[in-house]
Amino acid sequence: MKHEYKLLWVFYVTCFSMTLFSALITPFFLIYFMDIGLTFFQIGILFSLSSLSAISFEIPTGVVADIFGRKTSVLIRFFLCGITSILVAFTNSFLLLCIIFIFWGFAATFYSGAFESWIIDYLEYKKQNKLIHSAFSRIESFTNAGAIIAFIMAGFLIFIGLKWIWIIEGVGSIFIGLFLLLFSKEPYQKNKIKKFNLQKLLNQIFNTGKEAIKYSFSHNTLLYLIIASSLAGIGYGIIILGWQPFFKELNIPIQFFGLILACVSIVGIVEANLSKRFVKKLKNEKYALIGIRLINIIGTLTLALTISPIIAIISFFILDTESLEIPIFTTYFNKFTPSKIRASINSVLSMFTNIAAILASLVFGLLADIFGLRFTFLIALCFFVMAIPIYLRIKG
Repeated sequence: MKHEYKLLWVFYVTCFSMTLFSALITPFFLIYFMDIGLTFFQIGILFSLSSLSAISFEIPTGVVADIFGRKTSVLIRFFLCGITSILVAFTNSFLLLCIIFIFWGFAATFYSGAFESWIIDYLEYKKQNKLIHSAFSRIESFTNAGAIIAFIMAGFLIFIGLKWIWIIEGVGSIFIGLFLLLFSKEPYQKNKIKKFNLQKLLNQIFNTGKEAIKYSFSHNTLLYLIIASSLAGIGYGIIILGWQPFFKELNIPIQFFGLILACVSIVGIVEANLSKRFVKKLKNEKYALIGIRLINIIGTLTLALTISPIIAIISFFILDTESLEIPIFTTYFNKFTPSKIRASINSVLSMFTNIAAILASLVFGLLADIFGLRFTFLIALCFFVMAIPIYLRIKG
């Protein structure tokens, strides 16, 4: 373990700090936009625009990570997202927020796929492949630890105003970028170009992106994992968008939202550390992922039907299995990705994740306003169910 921390401490500090700042607004994310006068449908549009922007740039920025290095790509993300968060605090205009969310989606693509690929390539370079699963489990633990502190802090920061929380988040993101710039290393970069030539660069982006898409679609296991995770992502997206107004309907004070999420993160730390045992218990990654979907189904059904605030909170704890799933899914998915185009293939996955986010935002925005939150949660449950037959198609 000491050797692992010596190798990966920069990544662990980054994940802890990133969540520490970005999670400050999470307990009040939807509440903030509702307070400035937006409807569920308008909030859904904002999320959809962010995801649509991410889809448009996901593969090109993934290729940028494969060409110029994962570190460069991740640094761009932290600096741009920092600026974007600060801008949110200075406008209530729906039109300006649409533009900001489009830029936010673009900025986020520099991180997705690149960060995971950076860690895997680094461990492969150091000949420490055996640490890959434990590294992602540890990342989930540090991420949840940062979230716990952030959610507790959020309960106090709400009294200075939600706009200030956006500013703190943005400044924090910029500081994390500076930390990585100074302390992180990337000794292994296969695809860096020696001499800048715009035409060659564009050709390389196009060819690498094309190769990544072709590889993802022709490799059955990768394809099934992408489809199943996208379906589950729609379900998750609906729940994430709906839990805050739903809890508010149940008369749970918003001051408790941060504490609720802190408890979820504590559970997440336990889940992340049990993920390897969970796979062994269910024999392999495929059945582990099916087991996670069944947990989601039980939690979502209970949430949709209950009128008790306590049962609603417990259901929310049950269905939030992200920390259990991420180490399993990331390790399993990247078993089948060649290093040369790993960031680009992960960007293909992120592109489908963003398509799922758009669909989740539209489904939530339309159904919640018309039919209510309970009915919308039942629709989310259907997407968790649809993912299971896709997992079952994976051979071996």
